Amino acid sequence: MEDLASTIKPNPLRQWRNGLGKRAVDVALMLGLSERAILAYETGAFKPAEGHLDAIAKLMKLKSVDDLKTKWNDWLESKRNS
Repeated sequence: MEDLASTIKPNPLRQWRNGLGKRAVDVALMLGLSERAILAYETGAFKPAEGHLDAIAKLMKLKSVDDLKTKWNDWLESKRNS
């Protein structure tokens, strides 16, 4: 039987961060945010403000913030449906 964590798509920011071996605090410092904010974004407790989404998309080197919004919304939808 699969556990719940394995059925939920990983958060786009966490997936990117883990792929680079970065800690939440590292990303927080790069974005000028708190570690708590990063963890809240990654768990879905809070959705990043528009300006933070822009900064996250740039940090992740995405073509546009719309790419990140799409990934984020897909992730939230997978969370709701699990």
